[in-house]
This record gives sequence, structure tokens and C-alpha cells, in this order.
Amino acid sequence: MGLQKSFKTFGEGRELQVRADTFNTFNHTQWSAMDNSSCPTLGYASCVIDDRETNPESHFGYVSASRPGRHMQLNAKFVF
Repeated sequence: MGLQKSFKTFGEGRELQVRADTFNTFNHTQWSAMDNSSCPTLGYASCVIDDRETNPESHFGYVSASRPGRHMQLNAKFVF
């Protein structure tokens, strides 16, 4: 998402453009890694067994990472 404003107070044919851009504007969390190492050969669709009852050290199904959150950038450009 971006916003831009032009200021034409520098005479004819000259302007200052100021722009603000945001990425992941609404900051929705995007998970990037889940531990499904409990059943590596069965595939993700058939890997629905939660083994934490028999193996308390298991991290099956835990989210271990997420993508970066909100990023913003500002820039200015003088056009002549």
C-alpha cells in the first residue's frame, strides 16, 4: 500500500514528491515453518497424529518461525 503527495511550490516544472510504502500493511502473521518431523515418509496430509501423550519431548505441530512483520519505507524525489 502506498501514499504519494506532490508539492509544486518550487516554481514552474519543479516539484517534490514524497512517498510512503508499506508491505504487510495489516500485519497478519504468516507462519513459515511447522514441525511435522514425526512422520517424514507418510506425507503432510496423513500426518495428523499428535504424539505428545507418548513423547513429552515432541514438538510435532509447533510453529517454529514466521515471516517478517510490517515493513515501511519513505522516499522523496525532486523532479525538475
